[in-house]
Amino acid sequence: MRLGGMKPNEPVFISAIGPLRDCNFQVYLNPAEKFEQFDWRWVVDLSVCLVYDNQSDHKKLSRLARHVVRHAPNGGLMQPFNPNFGYLWLWNAEKQNGSVINYWKGHEGIPFMHVPAEPESLEVQPMNPIDRAVFEGVMPA
Repeated sequence: MRLGGMKPNEPVFISAIGPLRDCNFQVYLNPAEKFEQFDWRWVVDLSVCLVYDNQSDHKKLSRLARHVVRHAPNGGLMQPFNPNFGYLWLWNAEKQNGSVINYWKGHEGIPFMHVPAEPESLEVQPMNPIDRAVFEGVMPA
């Protein structure tokens, strides 16, 4: 689909816990695989949710989330799409609760214009009630 310039109009789930119930677009991540070696460009301008549970390796998932969000998944939150921003949902299928990572690429400074550099920014926030309602019921098949 992505190579053909198409994208789904619903979230794509990256599952660290295997197949999910009632989710149309799923990518399964084997915890033993080195996700840094994968081509993550397919997430650009998509609604993407990383699904995990309490037994998941949270340090590895944190690294994965930071890696994926830098490829600018959008989630429909930024219109028009801007590749300097990313939004990634994180969903704990066991707790049935989640959060969202907001990403900004930052920029280099422009010294002759007295514009200081701004560093990359990642901010994790609790999922709002509307988003939580969308993801309720996302759990292993």
